[in-house]
Amino acid sequence: MFGLLTVLVRPDLSKDAELLVLRHENQVLRRQVGGQPRWGHADRLWLTALSRLIHRRRWAEVFPVTPATILRWHRHLVARKWTFTDRRRPGRPSADGSGEPHLGHRRIQGELARLGYPIAASTVWEILHTAGISPAPRRAGPTWRQFLTAQAHAIIACDFLAVETVLLKRLYVLVFIEHGTRRPHLAGVSAHPTGAWTVQQARNLIMVLGERERVIGTLRRELLDRILILNERHLARVLQEYLIHYNGRRPHQSRRQRPPDLATQPSHDVTNLDDLRSIRRKPVVAGMIGEYHHAA
Repeated sequence: MFGLLTVLVRPDLSKDAELLVLRHENQVLRRQVGGQPRWGHADRLWLTALSRLIHRRRWAEVFPVTPATILRWHRHLVARKWTFTDRRRPGRPSADGSGEPHLGHRRIQGELARLGYPIAASTVWEILHTAGISPAPRRAGPTWRQFLTAQAHAIIACDFLAVETVLLKRLYVLVFIEHGTRRPHLAGVSAHPTGAWTVQQARNLIMVLGERERVIGTLRRELLDRILILNERHLARVLQEYLIHYNGRRPHQSRRQRPPDLATQPSHDVTNLDDLRSIRRKPVVAGMIGEYHHAA
């Protein structure tokens, strides 16, 4: 800690030179020792906290581990925080299956439909299978067969989800969801959601279970499990950016691949290969999610 404070008060040129010396020394030690060092819990916590001060694009240059490893360390630290026993259960340790998410054939079909290409999900699966690409399996979860009811447009659901920051501080997010349009609304973020705060945010709202849990799961899979949260302001900002994408660009199967804010779907000739080549990807939400559109 004393060494860190010493570096922070030095001029920029001196700090840059010292960082270059330390980086070169680190490379020499790796060549001499061979392989990857063994990281303790304190080392993982320190590197995870420092990762928030360095741009994600430079993680590969600065850290001796991959971004997925740093995110996995953070998940392990959160799990240790809420584990109240030091004894591990007997049997084989559980494997971490929350790696980088992949688009399944139904999601790919939804993106194509949103761009105006009405192609069946089975056709997408056949194309991937022929190309030797294994489509992501369909995620287990509740269906939407009974979602649209006569009262759906008058029902609003709400729920809390808890998010752990990079320093293991717990924040609570209150989300409202319109059943008729599946449009989520961010009500607020708080580290201490008191009863008065919650009542004020949720006044005149009806608690309904089915729809809200699907949206909360989507928030976690596509955003919160893939990024480290620094504080309340950071969490509120990334959630707002994601909800803009969710409402305006993300396809939804229950709405015939239309986003909540889009009333009709554009139509294009799927046989026009030149038109297909004009599709471009736009990174949003700090580059974590891609939006696809036709080039101008």
